Amino acid sequence: MSTIELNGTLRFELLPDGRRVRLTRIYRVAVRGIMIGIPVGCVTDFASIPRFLWRILPPWDQHAPAAVIHDWLYQSGIMTRAETDLVFLWAMEDLGVAAWKRLAMYWGVRLGGWVAWSNYRKAKKQT
Repeated sequence: MSTIELNGTLRFELLPDGRRVRLTRIYRVAVRGIMIGIPVGCVTDFASIPRFLWRILPPWDQHAPAAVIHDWLYQSGIMTRAETDLVFLWAMEDLGVAAWKRLAMYWGVRLGGWVAWSNYRKAKKQT
């Protein structure tokens, strides 16, 4: 039984680098009762997966909404990193992402996400 609530289709524009997109509409979601509002202008690359893995774990697929949620939570810092990664896992489960795929992606962010998390925290301190 899914407990994720999405407010419709993700609306975005492709950025000139051809890899990232910017949201053009507010995206509101509820993941297991946690309400998250992702603002217009949020930039995402969906899932930051090394290119050599794209055949088995593409950056955009069924998990795309979960990846956008995860990117926003990393950028905003409104939750801890551990909480953010857990929301990512829950959202993928609720979206029906296969267990092997969601666990691979979850452990990928648990092991390597600290780099992006640290970069976002440093950038926030500078502003």
